[in-house]
Amino acid sequence: MAKGGDRARFESLRVRHPDRVPVVALVRCRDSGKTDRRMRLMVPPDLTVGSLQCYVRRSERVGAKDALLTLVDGCMHPANTRVIELDRNRPYPVYAVVQRERTFG
Repeated sequence: MAKGGDRARFESLRVRHPDRVPVVALVRCRDSGKTDRRMRLMVPPDLTVGSLQCYVRRSERVGAKDALLTLVDGCMHPANTRVIELDRNRPYPVYAVVQRERTFG
């Protein structure tokens, strides 16, 4: 996932911010004409996957008719899963793919 230079950068981020977890969220917009967007975040360890979805929904201005599907490492985790449980002290950040789907029509 992360290249050699990226690994050193993420390790230095972890040293500078030991109380934060690096998260890279790739927001994909399937139906609309928007392009995919990558969000790089340093989040508190007690943030849940559901809270991450709320943050993405607010920052991307996702309407009520759109659903967000969040996949971390190719799996859909429950909304109450904390980000620190997904981190597991790995040298690269938590990669989350947030898929935007239309729920009506």
